[in-house]
Amino acid sequence: MDNLNQTRPPRSIAYAATDRTHLATAALLSSALILVLCMLLSACSQAQAGDPQSGASETASIPVAEWLPRNDGLGSAEEVESVLNQYREYSERLSAKNDADAALHLASLYIREARVTGEHGHYYPAAEAVLKSLLDGRVAMTEDERFQAQLLQATVMGAQHRFDRALALAETGIAQNPYNAAIRGVQVDALVELGRLDEAVEACDALLNLRPDLRAYSRASYLRELHDDAEGAREAMEMAVQAGMAGTEEKAWCRTQLASLYRSAGMPDEARMHLELALAERPDYPFAIAEQAAWELAFGSAEEAEQKLNRALAIIPEVGFAEDLLALYRAQGRDAEADALETEILAMYDDDMASGHVMDWDLAQFLANNTDQQARALELGQKALERRPLREDIRAFVREQQGRTSSANG
Repeated sequence: MDNLNQTRPPRSIAYAATDRTHLATAALLSSALILVLCMLLSACSQAQAGDPQSGASETASIPVAEWLPRNDGLGSAEEVESVLNQYREYSERLSAKNDADAALHLASLYIREARVTGEHGHYYPAAEAVLKSLLDGRVAMTEDERFQAQLLQATVMGAQHRFDRALALAETGIAQNPYNAAIRGVQVDALVELGRLDEAVEACDALLNLRPDLRAYSRASYLRELHDDAEGAREAMEMAVQAGMAGTEEKAWCRTQLASLYRSAGMPDEARMHLELALAERPDYPFAIAEQAAWELAFGSAEEAEQKLNRALAIIPEVGFAEDLLALYRAQGRDAEADALETEILAMYDDDMASGHVMDWDLAQFLANNTDQQARALELGQKALERRPLREDIRAFVREQQGRTSSANG
C-alpha cells in the first residue's frame, strides 16, 4: 500500500495498547493484499449443496488461461506440483462442463499465483475473465457461489488498484454476508488506499472482532505504521507472524514486513533475524531477499545489496526491486546501466497498465523522481488525485509538480 499523510484516528478496539487485538492494513499491493483464498476454497465446495439460480445458460464456455511455469525459488517442489495438479483438475472439470465450483477454484488459484509469481499481467486478467463468465448470468450458481465470485472479483479489483470498484463490491458483499472476514479485509484495504482512514479504522475493528488472524493483524500493523506508532506496528506484525503457517507465502510476507519495521527503527539485529527466519521457512523468497538488500544498504555493503537485488529480480519481475537497483546505480554514478534499467522499468509499467492495472500514482512518482518527464508525472498525479481525492500525499505531490513544471516553463 502507498504511504498516506493523515491524522491519527480515535483510539478503538484495534488501537488500544492494552488489547492484544490491533488495527491496520496489509500492503502491498502491496499493495497488498493478504490473500482470501483458503476460506474461499472451503466455501466454494460447500456451496455445491445449494440450489443453483434458475435462468442461467450453460452454453457459454469458461475461459481457461495458460499456466506459466514458475521461476526457480518460487515455493517448494511439493508446492509447485500441488498448484499445477489443482490447475489441471479444475481445467479438466471445466472442459467437461460449466462447473461453477471448479471455476471459482480456478479463479482463486490464478489470484494466488499472481501474488506468488509476480505475473500480474497474466493471472489477474485470467481470473477476471473467469469471474466475468460466472457473474454475467451464463452459468448456474448458488447464492453462496455468487457471493464467492463477487468476493474474488473485489480481490482482483483491489490488486489492480481499482480501489473504488473494490470498495463498492466489498460493501455490497458485506451487506449480503456481514460475517465474512475476507470481504471485510478487501474493504479495509480499499478504504486505506482511498485515504478514508477513519473508516478504515472502524472497518478493521470489525475485522479483528470477527476473525483475529494473520490478515487482520497485518492490516492492523500497517494502519498503526501510518499513524506513526512504530512500536504498535511491530507488535501487530509480530502477532500476524505468530498466526501464520510456516512455509506459506503469507507468513513469509508478514515476517519480511516485520524485518522492514525493525530496520526502519534502527534495530539491525532483529531485522536480520527475521529475514533469516523467513528464508529458512521459505527459501529464496524474493521479497525477503530484496529486504536483505535494503538491510545491506542501511547497515552493510552496497555490493551485497546489488547482488541481492539482482537475485530477487531473477526470481520475480517486481518493479519495486528494479527501482531500488536503479537508485543504487544512480548513487554510484553508473549512468549507462541506470539508463538501460530505467527503460526496462518503464516497459514493466506499460505491461502492467496494458493488463488493466491502474498505475498512475506509482508511475507518477517514478517519473518525477527518476526522469525528466515532469509534465507527464503531473498529468498522472492529477489522474491519481481524481481517483483518490482524499489522499493528501497525492494532493501535495500534484502541487509540487505544478511548481516544477511552472518553473521549467518559465
